[in-house]
Amino acid sequence: MIQRIQTIYLTIAALFAGMFSFFSEFAIISLNSRGVQELSSSGLAIISGILAFTTIFFFKKRRIQLTLIGLNSIMLMITLVLFVLSEGISEFYKVWPFYLLIGSFVALFLARKGVKADEELIRSADRLR
Repeated sequence: MIQRIQTIYLTIAALFAGMFSFFSEFAIISLNSRGVQELSSSGLAIISGILAFTTIFFFKKRRIQLTLIGLNSIMLMITLVLFVLSEGISEFYKVWPFYLLIGSFVALFLARKGVKADEELIRSADRLR
């Protein structure tokens, strides 16, 4: 489990998502008939970090790992869109927690690539048997 490179990538993704939820304080504020409602997407980043960390333990089930990494990527994209909308289109890149989300997304992409490489290796070894 530890010797696989995607374990390191998933750990990095979990750390970056956790750091983002700790260091960023943003919320989408919307008005409805009952008053002001606040939607925080730091919670999505926390869930994304937990999901990335638990994906590590599915190392024997590579298909489930690929599915969880895809789900996690979608959650990070939603968090990224909410962050950009809350900071403003012209100002979001000036805030450094934005780059933590990008780093987490890149780490998830590399982890997905590593899991696919393992799956290909297993399939080629099964053909030789």
